[in-house]
Amino acid sequence: YLHIKGLAEAVVEAAGILRTSVFRPSLLVAEHLRYGFQDWLAQALMPAAALLLPARYHQIRVEDLARAMRVNAESGGRPGKEVLTYREFVGLLRALRARGADVHSRSLIYSSPPGRSPAL
Repeated sequence: YLHIKGLAEAVVEAAGILRTSVFRPSLLVAEHLRYGFQDWLAQALMPAAALLLPARYHQIRVEDLARAMRVNAESGGRPGKEVLTYREFVGLLRALRARGADVHSRSLIYSSPPGRSPAL
């Protein structure tokens, strides 16, 4: 999988596109489980494990990743290639929320300890 992703990124970069944003989520959380028990286990354990892991390994909801992608595309950005991970996704979502968009903080970050709302 990672080899194919690397090849795809190289092809896009070689195409000479003026601006390329590569989004690298660690674990996507969807409303419905797509991969059975393995998916359920990862989504059940990841919030607790995220407390011990670097931010780039935190999970993100599919809807929030789509919002972050939209904000990134609308921002214009500098020419060249940029690689975005969890920390950048959260930054983009915070910018969206600062503009007054209805972004539910509960859906943004699933790695927050129970009972504690993430700081946005």
